[in-house]
Amino acid sequence: MPDHLQPIDRLDYAVLALEGLNDLVAAAPNLQEVPSEKLSVLIGLVADEIKDCAEELRQGH
Repeated sequence: MPDHLQPIDRLDYAVLALEGLNDLVAAAPNLQEVPSEKLSVLIGLVADEIKDCAEELRQGH
């Protein structure tokens, strides 16, 4: 993701990432087939991005 994106734009990407994760999980015929470690890492990355964006927005960037 380019560094010049504003926090609000990065939040849009985070929403798309969460929707993609939801689609991947929903497509699995058996949730045990979804590797929990990988899913946890991906969700953690998206959560960190949302937290970073919120912090920047609070600071007025």
